[in-house]
Amino acid sequence: MKYFDFNVGPSTRKALVTTAVGGAYFENWQTRSFPSWKRYALAHDIGIIVLQERLGVGEDLVSKNASWDKLLAPELVETLFPQLATLCLLDTDVVIGPFAPDVFLQHKEGFYGVVSQERGLPFPISQVRRRIAALRKRYYDSEFPIDSVLQASPKRIFEEHGLRSHSDYFCAGVIMLDRSQFSDLASCYRSVSPDATSRSVAWEEPFVNDWVQSRAHHWLPYEFQSIWLFEMAWSYPFLYEHRETVIDARGAREALAATLLNRHFVHFAGSWFESRVWSVMEDSAIFWDEEFERLLGEVQVAELSGRPVGRFVPED
Repeated sequence: MKYFDFNVGPSTRKALVTTAVGGAYFENWQTRSFPSWKRYALAHDIGIIVLQERLGVGEDLVSKNASWDKLLAPELVETLFPQLATLCLLDTDVVIGPFAPDVFLQHKEGFYGVVSQERGLPFPISQVRRRIAALRKRYYDSEFPIDSVLQASPKRIFEEHGLRSHSDYFCAGVIMLDRSQFSDLASCYRSVSPDATSRSVAWEEPFVNDWVQSRAHHWLPYEFQSIWLFEMAWSYPFLYEHRETVIDARGAREALAATLLNRHFVHFAGSWFESRVWSVMEDSAIFWDEEFERLLGEVQVAELSGRPVGRFVPED
């Protein structure tokens, strides 16, 4: 098994894990996401492991694409690094903000940890989805449907896949688990037939949603998987007019920097032009200068009394 690891030692107990099969996928992760993961790992004593080969065998390699492999990753990581007790599975296109707290402090032993994309969001998700459809139709493709699976409720998604009904739904780009679930998640992978995967329009996500929500699980705050698609449509809709050149748009870097200040993990999921903003991360200038980051970090944890210091106003 070809893999990349960082900051993993004999005493390491927790790690960020992802799969990046193929040179382009690994290179994109390395140039766009790794710098923020590296800083995060060093700040919180977390390891990083990237599996670079397909994990399935036989017919599964044909019927299940590489996005399914994350379900097998914990079981394999356990054989490579038996000292690891808790993992956070991340998709490669997740970027971590400069002030993100340790996500492992959110973990509940024996529970899967996932982030809802239906509840607890800082905006009305139904209106966000409708806005995405309208913006895509107006700026991306006049044939883009207003009514599609983009607007589907969790109940509808599970019904379409012949799965048990659940009232909530998570994006599978962030999954936390510990040793008690490593083999269990692999069992989810093995339980889905090739016929079922061929009918899915959302790859592994509906199946892992049903599996996890049928077991002990808890919901992590939205900030640990903010969806850039939602953030852009709700707060930065002016970027839509730039279509495929969005990364060159004036304000794109500033919009992403602001989002990374307000959210912990930002996920660039999707196939349309919004997700191209991920490549802005190749420019290290997206973050504020180190002096300001240090100042802001100090202010966030400082004990403040609110003691008056007199009238303080800018000079004319």
